[in-house]
Amino acid sequence: MAIKGRSTRTERTVNYEIVETYAERKLDNGSILRVAEVSWNGRPAKFDIRKWTPQDDGTERCGKGIALDVDEINMLKDMLNEMDED
Repeated sequence: MAIKGRSTRTERTVNYEIVETYAERKLDNGSILRVAEVSWNGRPAKFDIRKWTPQDDGTERCGKGIALDVDEINMLKDMLNEMDED
């Protein structure tokens, strides 16, 4: 299920579509840490690790995070696996 939204955190509007959610964890402050595939401004979706804050109107405000393409996520996976082996 894709979730579409819009963020107007600054003067510019950012459109996003959460294509697929892989994992979510609710944080103590009420925010949600989500690992998902997200398309930003109509671009191809990337793997995205980001905090989202639920709003009173039922929407979510995106916070700081990181978006990685397939090559970058594979590099991260390899680095984490190497750390686990040490």
